[in-house]
Amino acid sequence: MPAPEPIPVEFTEESRESFTRILDDALGPAIEVQEQRRQSLAELRRAYKAIPEHRRKTFPWDGASNMVVPHVGTAVDAIVARLMGAILQAKDFCEIKIKDSRWERLETPIRKWVNTFINTSGAHDRIRSFLFDAALNGDAFVEPQWVEETRTYHHYAATSGSIVQTEIPSYSGVRWNVTVADDVIAPQGYDDWDELPWFATILRYTWDELQTLQTSGVFDNTDKLKDFKKQRDDPRYKVTQEAQHATGGVEATYECYQIHGRWPIPAKQIPELGNDLPPEMAGPLEDEYQEVILVYHMPTKTILRAIYNPYFGFTRHFVRVPFLIQPHELYGMGVAEQVLPFQDEATALHNQVVDAGTAANAGMIVTSPDSNIARDQRVFPGRIIISEKPNDIKILRLSEPSHALSSMEQLSGRYQQVRSGVSDYNLGNESSVAPSRATATGTTALIQQGNIRFNVSIEDVRKAIEELLYLTIQQEQQFRPEGTPIGDGETIQWPDGDPRLAIGLKVTLTNETLNREAEIQSFQVLFGVLTQYYERFMQSTAMVMNPQFPPPLKIAAVQVMNATHNIITRMVERFDIENVDEVVPHIVTSMQAMVGGLNGLGTPGVNPGAPPAPNPGAPGAGPPGPAPQNGAGGQPGGMPPTAGGNQVPY
Repeated sequence: MPAPEPIPVEFTEESRESFTRILDDALGPAIEVQEQRRQSLAELRRAYKAIPEHRRKTFPWDGASNMVVPHVGTAVDAIVARLMGAILQAKDFCEIKIKDSRWERLETPIRKWVNTFINTSGAHDRIRSFLFDAALNGDAFVEPQWVEETRTYHHYAATSGSIVQTEIPSYSGVRWNVTVADDVIAPQGYDDWDELPWFATILRYTWDELQTLQTSGVFDNTDKLKDFKKQRDDPRYKVTQEAQHATGGVEATYECYQIHGRWPIPAKQIPELGNDLPPEMAGPLEDEYQEVILVYHMPTKTILRAIYNPYFGFTRHFVRVPFLIQPHELYGMGVAEQVLPFQDEATALHNQVVDAGTAANAGMIVTSPDSNIARDQRVFPGRIIISEKPNDIKILRLSEPSHALSSMEQLSGRYQQVRSGVSDYNLGNESSVAPSRATATGTTALIQQGNIRFNVSIEDVRKAIEELLYLTIQQEQQFRPEGTPIGDGETIQWPDGDPRLAIGLKVTLTNETLNREAEIQSFQVLFGVLTQYYERFMQSTAMVMNPQFPPPLKIAAVQVMNATHNIITRMVERFDIENVDEVVPHIVTSMQAMVGGLNGLGTPGVNPGAPPAPNPGAPGAGPPGPAPQNGAGGQPGGMPPTAGGNQVPY
């Protein structure tokens, strides 16, 4: 079933002209600010690519060291790999928790659909892309869009044998489109992305694409754009070309703005009021703010497309994925911004170390005017120079090697590790501080502590992906009401309502191998402690059940086991293990169950883990009860008597 047609916003010539003025007044200042942000983002990309400021340095001499220490690239790649490993390596992409009974039967199909969608829609590659964008730029932006894609299939005609070209369906559903941060424009003066009245993204089309969109009825008035094509000159693209050592040859395109937000729409054009108004209502009416989606070409003031927001609840299907949220700021902070100052410092120090070594090792030759050494004669290692006046030849050195510069360079690298959280251990290297003194347990603890630094970013990314999945389900509900195929002939029939209220989606995070090994080691330690507890538990039980042991010794054994139970229980609870009462049995509860079973009375209703009641024979206890009636001083089932003649309470 095709997606429902969106409702267009209809303008008169007068209202269209006034509306474009409103757009220009709002877009103009935001675009100017975005140009400044573009320059900053381009500097971050240049730092990631480790492109030097000048192709060839001429200071302190021509051909001086021009190395860029790649701290930004190292940190970004390490963190992106960490995020990808945590998010994309789980067997099931996300956990499903049903909140609404109408969705109860869909738990397994939804889990299967999520895994299928991630692997078949291209979302896996999109996740990799926006994780990189978020780590580098501080933010990534993803727009889930419904698409109906086809591909061309060639075959031979049955009768003539000629080649026939046929368009067949390729993919129908939602794709996650990643928009680079450089192309996202937002109004200034806001502290939260969710508070924005509108935002815009840059779209670039070739003339063929514009004509195709007009033919399909998506765009109008594309002919007005024909003479306004331009080559890409945005800073990010220039950095990309510079890194690839390629310039020129860029195809000219048409740059438009896609705008999402609330804008004042002429009231008499609102669909609820109808287009055929009676004469008494035909006068001017006040504009009303409506949630719309626009495609606008600013140089020609042409609105190529204007539709009312077609999504359920007028939701803006556009998700921001932050790396590190900055409170009360519109944009997040990325790894590159954190590390860039230290990369600049380390680069300057490294080049100074190299240049200082060059100056110290390659001195200048000073000779007298009447020396037989020719002017500008090249000198190199192993060269033999014959001179009648060797005393007139001297070597002048510009500097001596400096050990302080090397230590400062290492210190700068240490600073960037502290700021970004990327240490030697995260990179798979031994610590440069204590390479030989570090123990396996200590290293594991350090890595676990270091991973806490990334938990904030991982949680923000996970929430963004979960929101993308909810928006994807909403589009499936709206644009495919007949049901979503999930393979093997199965179909999900989505119930009505907001999926956020019906199901809980939680992206599954996998631990790194080292963390799994640390967890296994911790459980081995716990199992060893529990094994000792079980041995003492069995010994104490046998002691209490044996009528030959003195009653005071049995009471002491029960008290010791009760104290041990409390300590072991606290330890097990720290491991977040369920059914602690089953893992750590209580001797009193177990004895009551055994005695009750022997007597045919069943298990008494005692709370598991509850401490034993006060011993009637113990100091401070109440008066002892009646003496036992079994002659031997014991109770049926072998329950031992206490020192006061009473049964040990269990």
